[in-house]
Amino acid sequence: MEKSNTEFEVKEGRTTIVVPHKGKRVTFVAPYFGTGTYNQVGKQIDDAKLLRPTFAETVSLVYSAIQNKDKKYAQQVLDILNTNWLWGFNNIIYKPKEGAFISDRNRKDVHVPFGFKTGEYSIANLVKNPFVLALTEGEEGAEKLGKIAKSQKITPCVWSFDKVDSKTNRVASLDSDEDGGLNVNGDYLVGDGNGVAFGVLE
Repeated sequence: MEKSNTEFEVKEGRTTIVVPHKGKRVTFVAPYFGTGTYNQVGKQIDDAKLLRPTFAETVSLVYSAIQNKDKKYAQQVLDILNTNWLWGFNNIIYKPKEGAFISDRNRKDVHVPFGFKTGEYSIANLVKNPFVLALTEGEEGAEKLGKIAKSQKITPCVWSFDKVDSKTNRVASLDSDEDGGLNVNGDYLVGDGNGVAFGVLE
């Protein structure tokens, strides 16, 4: 992925952060919302007439911040990654013997059959994980996630389920733990706290 001058573009007034995403650009609004639960932060974003960021959009934001650490707000994004977690507004439904069904405002019920590995990962295997590929909306997003993981101190982890005994609802988030390892979280409850998010302009 080639660097460009538009990889972390800040506009003041209504402060926006514009980053590349899937061949286009996505515009985030600062300041961020939170900290709070998935539902609390989501409602704050809704009330501000903004869109809830997907996990893939959040990955693009963090990736661009890493590539442009000298830009205003970039370090703030990275500080959040290291001290809280960034909500990705993806609903994940796990079904017995079937796997994970991932939805967001752009997609519905992307199916990932059980069999994908959870826990600690090499970066090379992280970007090939079917669950990660579904959350990040494909290879480009997974590669960005891999480069984020490479910027951390230790190997990344994917937190999800190998199986479930009953239908289980969870949500997604991204953070770096106190030891400096990237966590791709697909097992958080909507009531879990301490998350933040940047709203997205439509």
